[in-house]
Amino acid sequence: MSSVFSTQLLRTVSWFKPLAFAVLIIAGSPHAIGDEAKCFVTLPASPFQKTPTPQQMEEAQRAKESRPAAQDPEGHWGKATEGFQLSVRFEQESFRAGEPVVAAVIIRNVSDRKVFYREYMISRKDSSAFQFDVLDERQHPVDRLDPKAPDDITDGPHATLLLNPGTQSRYQVKLGEKFNFSQPGKYTVRARCWVHNLDRDGYTQLQSDQAPMTILPAPTGQETQTARLTKKTKDK
Repeated sequence: MSSVFSTQLLRTVSWFKPLAFAVLIIAGSPHAIGDEAKCFVTLPASPFQKTPTPQQMEEAQRAKESRPAAQDPEGHWGKATEGFQLSVRFEQESFRAGEPVVAAVIIRNVSDRKVFYREYMISRKDSSAFQFDVLDERQHPVDRLDPKAPDDITDGPHATLLLNPGTQSRYQVKLGEKFNFSQPGKYTVRARCWVHNLDRDGYTQLQSDQAPMTILPAPTGQETQTARLTKKTKDK
């Protein structure tokens, strides 16, 4: 091999090295673009989202809810719409009547572009990016505890929030403070929200799939006493 050819080859390899390394980083990144990514990094909801930290990326590698929708059936993910995907889940399958009913709602960016969604001011004390369809086992809408609460929000005071590619934001929603779950039975919950179209020329409603959950009868006095005794035994 001539010295001239060897020099040219080394120069070519040296030039491609950083490029190849960058391609590997993008392809293997835990917050790589699209729903085929290994995982999505959870970041706080914000109009100005920051770059994920190494710790947040490590947490995403371990978290079930950071997996692509196809690998996370507990997430009840809806269809990808305008670069977004929406999930609603419960940390437990059933609740006792009178217990707090809390749902986790996750909104993620499955596109290769920045995407934006709205969080509305419902009242001075309540703001939400999401509305909910809650049905009982007869497929009847469940009564709201606040009958004045709107079924849908399309306009009014709001904040515009940002999601970068491969990131998601997680919300804890106290559904038991919004809907009447006093009757034992099976229920389904679907989350909805309004998102900006990718071209920022309008809005589209994003939906999750339906998440099932069960309300069990409130514990009797005997059950409550037994639970207390059991707890005392475990604490000893």
